[in-house]
Amino acid sequence: MIPYVRQEKIIEILANRELIKIEELQKFIPEVSISTLRRDLKELENVNKVQILSGGAVKICSSVSELPMATKSSLQTKEKHYIAELAAREVSVGETIYLDSGSTCTVL
Repeated sequence: MIPYVRQEKIIEILANRELIKIEELQKFIPEVSISTLRRDLKELENVNKVQILSGGAVKICSSVSELPMATKSSLQTKEKHYIAELAAREVSVGETIYLDSGSTCTVL
C-alpha cells in the first residue's frame, strides 16, 4: 500500500474517533507494520493533521479542547503508576495533602 493511501486511511479512521492507539490502528490496517504506521503518523503530524501521543495519535481538528478523563486514564498508565508510587512515598502518616483533579492524581 502506498504512503498516500495509508495516510488517507488513517485520517478516515480518525474521522470517527478522537484518539487511537497504534495497536488499534494496526488492527484496521493489518498488512502494515507498526513502524510504518509510526512513520505515517509522523508525516501526518508534520502537516498538522494529527498529533502524536505516546503509543497513538489524536486528530488535530477535534471539536473537544481536552480529552475525556476516561481516555486520559487509559494513556501512559505505567508512568502514572510510577509517579503515584513516588508521590505516595513523600506523604507521612498523619499528614494531609491536597490533590487536584487529574488522571495521574486519581491513580495516587
